[in-house]
Amino acid sequence: MAIGDLHANPDAFFEVFRGLGLTDRRNRWIGRNVDVVQLGDLCDRGTDSRTIYSLMMAWMEESRDHGATLEVLLGNHEALNVFGFYGDVRREEEASYAAGDLAEGRKRRARAFAPGGELYDWILGRPAIVRRGSLLFAHADLPPTLDNVPYEELNRSVRSSIARHAPRFYNGNAERRPPELFSPTSSILWCRAAATGGPEYRGALKRFLAINGATAYVCGHTPDPEGKAAVRFAGRYVCIDTAMGYEHWGHGRRTALVAEGGNVALAVLRGGKIRWEPLQLARDEPLRGLGTAWDR
Repeated sequence: MAIGDLHANPDAFFEVFRGLGLTDRRNRWIGRNVDVVQLGDLCDRGTDSRTIYSLMMAWMEESRDHGATLEVLLGNHEALNVFGFYGDVRREEEASYAAGDLAEGRKRRARAFAPGGELYDWILGRPAIVRRGSLLFAHADLPPTLDNVPYEELNRSVRSSIARHAPRFYNGNAERRPPELFSPTSSILWCRAAATGGPEYRGALKRFLAINGATAYVCGHTPDPEGKAAVRFAGRYVCIDTAMGYEHWGHGRRTALVAEGGNVALAVLRGGKIRWEPLQLARDEPLRGLGTAWDR
């Protein structure tokens, strides 16, 4: 299962995790025998990232006791914040770090993301890309220039760049941001090349999938205002940023990608109900899904 960008939206966060039977109303992990990947961008634009980060950290541990896994990927907004760039932070989100006290919350949030802070250390440990079964999961599109790079090498490169540069350039000049983390064309945290890539992009994606033993690439980062998933390149690519972080502006839907057996679908959650929208992805082996999810 994959969950897209949440952008400090606690209402969407709770509805998705509870609605799919992963957690209960006491915020305990209950999902069994399921692999879950959240695609990054838990902060910015919304009202409360403190709750989301805290629960994600706890659930990553609790899920193991249920035979499940939960992984949270590094998003470009996590990268922005550990470098001290807070341009998309709302006051409500800052206040969430101090029970509604804006001034204190702003200080605590900045300390948490700064090098050496609680969130900085956790974010430094997050991968940029993972493989589950025959699917690769990343935050943003694959930069075509990285088509021959093993995904584990990408993770090492991103982690090394943050550790090397964030302490030096924290709150520094934006022009000094390392391109491997912030370039819109060459960073796996920022790229949006798939929509306009054409045959050349299709070839690069196919090569990248082949050398990494995968059949399809799942990502977020590029929101669809109507909340739709974008499937491209004969099912080798799907973007599931359904704009959950834009509900404040009247956009988006609450969704998750669910794979079970031979089925892949976008689960659309609203008012305690789930509607399934089938997706056609290129796949050659099943993933662990949600047990009886297809009967819900």
